[in-house]
Amino acid sequence: MNTQYTTPKDWQFFQSYAGLLSTLHILGYIAQLISALTEFGVIYTLVRQSVAETFPEYAAAAALSGAILGTAFLEVGLRRFLPYSFRVFYFQRYRGLHLAISLPLLAVTVALVFASGYLSFYGSREIVQQSAPPPRADSDAPIQRRAARDKAAALALWATDSALLEARFEPRLAGAEWKHKAVLQREAQAWRNRGKGMPRTRSTELEALRTAERANLLQQKAEAFQKAQEVRDTRLQAIEAQKAAAIARVTAHNRASERSNLLKTNHYGNSLAWFTVLAMGVLIFSIGIQEAHRKGSGMEEVLAPHTPGLWEELTRAVGQRIEQLCRTWIRRLAGRNIPATYPGQKPIADALSRFHDRDMVQAPLASPAFTLLDEEPQDPLCQYCHTPYMPNTSWQKFCSTECRLAFHGAKHGRVYLPTRVYRARKGEKEKNVRLL
Repeated sequence: MNTQYTTPKDWQFFQSYAGLLSTLHILGYIAQLISALTEFGVIYTLVRQSVAETFPEYAAAAALSGAILGTAFLEVGLRRFLPYSFRVFYFQRYRGLHLAISLPLLAVTVALVFASGYLSFYGSREIVQQSAPPPRADSDAPIQRRAARDKAAALALWATDSALLEARFEPRLAGAEWKHKAVLQREAQAWRNRGKGMPRTRSTELEALRTAERANLLQQKAEAFQKAQEVRDTRLQAIEAQKAAAIARVTAHNRASERSNLLKTNHYGNSLAWFTVLAMGVLIFSIGIQEAHRKGSGMEEVLAPHTPGLWEELTRAVGQRIEQLCRTWIRRLAGRNIPATYPGQKPIADALSRFHDRDMVQAPLASPAFTLLDEEPQDPLCQYCHTPYMPNTSWQKFCSTECRLAFHGAKHGRVYLPTRVYRARKGEKEKNVRLL
């Protein structure tokens, strides 16, 4: 059902705000587009998150469909309900049946405005948070790798120091053993030269000297290893302390970057949220001023006569042409069931007796190429079987080749033959007659 507005009754009032109304009309649609984009974003996100838990493969399609339907429901509803809501106040439709329509209308309009504003306000924040780039975070991987290299170097140095200590004390321990053996052999030889054996006390004394010297060397070796271990532990602790300090600096920098990014995101999100609220206000304001302008100008919304558009006219014309072709094909298919007559048979009435309705046979049109728009086009009739057919050319007179050949045979008393074949056969007959 199409509607249109009547011409203004108060032209002075109409012209006073005509320029303003054209600008507000454009601003209203731009504001509605901004609101629709934010609503689309938040509905898409909510639907996708809810569907992805159960049917992840259909999450994107369901989210897109839900966002389109939800946004269209809100924006089309606002565009249609807001003008009528303002007319409730402008025309004071508070009594009688007007009240039964005005109250639900106002309730639905308020609900749509609240839903659209809520989704636009919080949806803009969600869009900013999703589209905002992540904060720049420094990685502690280089610090870990450097600390691992330093630890490996410290342990390698410890291994080298241990090998050097072993190499330094092993000869001294071996030398002490050889020295003890040499002293023991010399003492034993001296006592043998005297003709006596080495006293047991002397042997015990020499063994005590060997044990004391070996213990002293082992004590020195243990002290050297202890100092080397202390140096190794000190180096490892220094490496760990440096790594911890570097990681702490990186962590503090990353936290500061996250806080800065969060503050910036919240700032832009709040700005966009309030901008969408402003856009919603511009939409409501533009529709209210437009309705007030129409009320003051004396313009009324009335039903408009239906005028078919170009697409409607095109589809109707194509449909009529297709229907005509189908009906013609059906008539031709029905006409093919009529047997053709040959010379010696009764007229075409015998063939037409098989039809239940003799009114199907119609007189051929004088000019089948042109018909009136309000009349159904009629197909010409075959000159032999009088069956309607769809001509392929403007000079076609028969529905099929069989009818054309049968008509020729009935007219000339012989079967139709091409000229060359007829002349060749005629010549053969004359030759046979001469030979006889």
